[in-house]
Amino acid sequence: MTTTTFWEGLSEGEQGELTRIGRTKRWYQPGQHLFTQSIRGEEAIVLTSGSCRVVGHNRDGSGSYLGARTKGDIVGEMAMLRSESRTATVVALTPVRVRVLSKSAFASALSQHPGIALNLLRILADRLEEADGFRADLAGAATADVRLSRMLLRVVAAEGTATHAGIVLERVSQRELADWCGMSLASAGRSLRKLQERRILDEVRKRERIVVCDMPALRDHAFPP
Repeated sequence: MTTTTFWEGLSEGEQGELTRIGRTKRWYQPGQHLFTQSIRGEEAIVLTSGSCRVVGHNRDGSGSYLGARTKGDIVGEMAMLRSESRTATVVALTPVRVRVLSKSAFASALSQHPGIALNLLRILADRLEEADGFRADLAGAATADVRLSRMLLRVVAAEGTATHAGIVLERVSQRELADWCGMSLASAGRSLRKLQERRILDEVRKRERIVVCDMPALRDHAFPP
């Protein structure tokens, strides 16, 4: 899993160059799309505050969880550089501010500053390794309950907020969890109830909110001996 963001991996000079060429700044509120799948990509962004979720949408309308991005991460670079449509939708989870990089300016920076290009390759390789590892975890899940628990672990690691009640996930619905796991809504509901009965999850009434109150038990459930 990536531990150093794109921005953190740059030298001061490289950060200064991207600051110089990325003059446009934008704000997004929770729920707003930073990018929308299938729309042609003409720019990339670097998050300067806040966090967002990346989700791919399949032809049948279901979704695939691709991860979360936070301060210092770059988003949208592949579609921009390839002049192709976005392959995922990026949604703000919190108020987000970004620095916008145009295609021509970013391409010039990559050619003039090899360190920026190498850092970008590192980020892409880390994301690919993480995605491949998680696909292997899901494929190796013996039951639907295990598959959902593994998905919860991934989302908690990317988006969870520690509180006195446990690790809180906001803006996550049962339907989304079902889609991300390749399960029916009914199966996802049954799996979540089992976790609540075992007191791994709190029985929260608020919609699109999940509280993990026993992380060690969730890990044990996700990866049984």
